[in-house]
Amino acid sequence: MSKLIIFKIDEGDINQGFPLLLQMGADGAPPEIEKRGKLPSAPFLIQAFTEWQSNFRLLLESKSNPTKDSNRAIKPNKIITNVSIVKFSQKYRHL
Repeated sequence: MSKLIIFKIDEGDINQGFPLLLQMGADGAPPEIEKRGKLPSAPFLIQAFTEWQSNFRLLLESKSNPTKDSNRAIKPNKIITNVSIVKFSQKYRHL
């Protein structure tokens, strides 16, 4: 039987925090456990979200307006293999 966990977040704000209700129990049955708590304030999330949003918009712009540099393939400086080209060509020359 699988368990279900529900977080019910009430009204609040980023500076004061958010009250919440945690409910746990078997999936499809009424909750066996209910606990009240509070998510702490996190004003730094506003700046983090703003930076993420700005970076995401720049990414979308670069995808919709490709330039020569943005479509350039990544090329390795050196390829290392454990196969000798000479030995390989000698062994399979008859094919």
